[in-house]
Amino acid sequence: MNELFALIDGNFVGLGVDLKYEQDALKLVGVLRGGPAAEAGLRPGDWIIAVDGRSLAKLDLDTAARTLEGPEGSSVELEIRRAPGTIHRVRLVRRHVEIESVAEVKIIDRSRGVGYIRLNGFQRTTLEEFQRAMRRLEQDGMTALVLDLRDNPGGLLNVSIDLADLFLDRGRIVRTRGRAADQTSDYIDRTPAVYRLPLAVLIDRHSASAAEVLAGALKENERALVVGETSYGKGSMRRRFWPEP
Repeated sequence: MNELFALIDGNFVGLGVDLKYEQDALKLVGVLRGGPAAEAGLRPGDWIIAVDGRSLAKLDLDTAARTLEGPEGSSVELEIRRAPGTIHRVRLVRRHVEIESVAEVKIIDRSRGVGYIRLNGFQRTTLEEFQRAMRRLEQDGMTALVLDLRDNPGGLLNVSIDLADLFLDRGRIVRTRGRAADQTSDYIDRTPAVYRLPLAVLIDRHSASAAEVLAGALKENERALVVGETSYGKGSMRRRFWPEP
């Protein structure tokens, strides 16, 4: 549970990589800026095929990922495959890594003013990061937005609700049901939208939890075009709220 709260707080001890297990190896689908992996030159698309001399073949994702875990200050040697027949080794030191929710911000079609934001997750800093990204894109002439939630595992429910609220004028965002009667909540948006520009949302089979709440709320309220694959389908949520500073 401490690891979960560290991740949604926006920091953890590790190598700064986002992984999935395919073809008997750990594929890097994301590399956190400023983390040990990024500083060593690793990049998305690289494959970790062995850790400290141990092959990852025939392991499941959780077991393979645990081989990368360790205390702050400890080191680990990775065997990296970048292209067919190209293998090299790199030694990384585990340390404190800050997670940025907004992984990418850019204008993808300047003639039409189409902006693009990719979200890694929903954590304590996400709303502030997202609004900062929107201000930057608006200054660059954005008139429409593509919000990329692919490979987004979710995070805090209240953050996904706050993000949906930025785009909705009215309507149900999500309804949750707890085991006890007093744990059932209905989140209805009743405030004017902050952003009214055309919106498309990208999802895939790895979009889960809070990412599904946001995409679903925008789709069901006819506020966004949702494009991609059927999402993960996680039906349970964790919530953690912080007091105002």
